[in-house]
Amino acid sequence: MNLNRFKISVRVTLGVIIPLLMLMFVGIWSWIAIEGMFRSIQEVRDQRLQLMMLGNNMGKDLLQMQYYLTEVAIDKDERSDSDVFSGASDYFDDFLENLEEYKKFYAGKDNKDVIESVERIRESTKEFYELGKKMALAFVEERKEEGFEAKREFNTSAEYVDFDLEPLLRQERDLAVLAMNDLVAEMSQLKQGLKIVMLMAVLMTSLAGWLLIRSLVIPIRDMKMAMQTISEGDLDHQVPIIGRDELSDMANIFNLMANELSRTHSGLISEKEKLSTIILSAREGIVVTDRQNNVVLVNPSAERLLKKRRKTIIQEGFNQLVDDPAYIDAHLSENVPPDIIFYKDKVLSFYASSFYNEKDELVGSAALIRDVTAEKKLEEQLRHIATTDALTGLNNRRMFDESLVAEIGRSTRYKQVMSLILFDVDHFKKFNDTHGHDQGDRVLEAVGKQMKSTMRNLDISCRYGGEEFVAILPNTNERGAMFSAERLRSDIEAMVVDGLKVTISLGVVVYKDFETKMSGEKLVKLADNALYQAKRAGRNCVQLAKQENDPVC
Repeated sequence: MNLNRFKISVRVTLGVIIPLLMLMFVGIWSWIAIEGMFRSIQEVRDQRLQLMMLGNNMGKDLLQMQYYLTEVAIDKDERSDSDVFSGASDYFDDFLENLEEYKKFYAGKDNKDVIESVERIRESTKEFYELGKKMALAFVEERKEEGFEAKREFNTSAEYVDFDLEPLLRQERDLAVLAMNDLVAEMSQLKQGLKIVMLMAVLMTSLAGWLLIRSLVIPIRDMKMAMQTISEGDLDHQVPIIGRDELSDMANIFNLMANELSRTHSGLISEKEKLSTIILSAREGIVVTDRQNNVVLVNPSAERLLKKRRKTIIQEGFNQLVDDPAYIDAHLSENVPPDIIFYKDKVLSFYASSFYNEKDELVGSAALIRDVTAEKKLEEQLRHIATTDALTGLNNRRMFDESLVAEIGRSTRYKQVMSLILFDVDHFKKFNDTHGHDQGDRVLEAVGKQMKSTMRNLDISCRYGGEEFVAILPNTNERGAMFSAERLRSDIEAMVVDGLKVTISLGVVVYKDFETKMSGEKLVKLADNALYQAKRAGRNCVQLAKQENDPVC
């Protein structure tokens, strides 16, 4: 019987109502049966008591009647009454009355034996009464011999009455016992009936409970097993739908959820495979930890860049990725941006960070490592190209402008003098016009090489433009600047380029008035003025710029 086509509420209601109805039936039936038994017991009790009282009363009346007649016969005081037999007559009447009641009861029962016994007792008692009166009257009238004869007959008659009455009274006792035995038998039958009814009630209740439990437990058990199966990875498992109740609805919803979960899982597996392919094939090194900071993922690029095997990285732990735990801790705790580090002959871009969920609980950490050695070399090359003059190898004009601003700022901040030397090649146009531009380029290349050789390492040597060159001399006063300029002039003068002599004219300016905060343009302008002073002085000489309109020496 498939109870699952019924709603759970209906099944539960029936499972409760059926046992209650059975209990009510057993209770009502037991109450009716016991009530009937009680009535029977009460009826038998009343009847037996009545009959026993009648028997007792008859025995008592008979005894009183005998006693009274005997007393009248032997006691003269009793004869004073006008009717000496009135007392005995009363007892005789009561006896007959009780005997008639007794007869009526058994007449209703149609017990002929008892009726015959009653009639026999009636006649014996009448005879007994008459003999008693005869005996008493003989003694009253002083007829003693007749009295004693009547007394013998009276006693004999009394024995006959007792003989007839005793079985009747004994019968009442026996009937009372039989009646009680019948009641015991009836109660035994009632007990058996109660057992049968109770057993039926238990069986019916157990059956209803078993059907109810079976209709609930089996689907719940199947759903539990299905959940366990799915939790173990079998997402294609389905819960059987065996009815149209709430559990069937739940099983149907569960199957829909399992199907959706299976599709989602398949999608996640696909995405995981894609992500794994990307991570494993990525050129960047990737290392990932779980929430306990255990390394759980190391891609091949990380092994290659760190020159460590995956097993070693996992064993050493995340903090030992670049052999500097403090560095890793700083990245994780201070959210340091990507950094450039030198590690095992490589330049690496390194970034590490920890990740937290919405409850601010650690989810894990990850490190992204990229080899930027080639990029840094290219960057250095580009920087060199951007800041170096291709012909002379000196810093170009752009580098000069940036360096001049920085050095003026440093000199102003620390109140340290600095100097600037500006020079050009004498008669350079003649080199180009007479020997060609290639020769002019060779002259400029030679001048640049010599300038780099003569100037100090901390000096910033630049090609200013065309045949003009400039040098920034940090922390150099007027005397030092003039000495350096003169030495440079002398070294170039001693130089021969393709058999040609080369000379230069130089202008020197010293930055020492920090309060005025002189700009770089003005400083170059002063040096340029000094250069032209050197030109007018005959070239191949050094002139110091006068900042207070002093006459040029």
